[in-house]
Amino acid sequence: MTPTLTAQNRNWFAGLCNIGAPLFTLIGAAGYFSLLQYPYRIDYIQQAHFDKITVLTLASLTGGILCGLVSLGSYRRKSISLAKVVSFGCILLAAGGLVVSFSMPRLAVKSVLTAKDICINNARQIEAAKAGWAQKHGVTNGTEATWNEIASYFTNGFPKCPEGDNYELGKVGEPVTCSNPQHQKESVR
Repeated sequence: MTPTLTAQNRNWFAGLCNIGAPLFTLIGAAGYFSLLQYPYRIDYIQQAHFDKITVLTLASLTGGILCGLVSLGSYRRKSISLAKVVSFGCILLAAGGLVVSFSMPRLAVKSVLTAKDICINNARQIEAAKAGWAQKHGVTNGTEATWNEIASYFTNGFPKCPEGDNYELGKVGEPVTCSNPQHQKESVR
């Protein structure tokens, strides 16, 4: 005995798909427009959020297409009703959104800052503050610098390593280093 859908279950399922098609399409469109709000350069945390929204957007648009097709297939061929027109419109919108979602947002975000990049940039800011302090006070290379001496160069507090590691200030003329060995600058050859 093969399972079959009764007429009542089929109508209930078609009604659910009538609601699902525009709902999934609207959620997918909202996801697409939120992806467009991301700037050209994002950091690695924003990249994770971007990827989650991308997956949800694509899943919603795919759901809109599938619900629209099921809803459209449940109507008689010769009848033209508002629900049939809405289902067909949702299929077109979701399919167009799916195509655009695959191409546009990925092209808009071209540069992702990694934790290492952020850490190296922070170390450069600290080095610049240390050099500014040394020049202002006539200090020569090899003199020990302290965090209190360069604190005035950072009105919003000292830059922090994005992974919670510590910076070693070092002496004047020496580079600032992070305690994470993976965040060290590569030497230029």
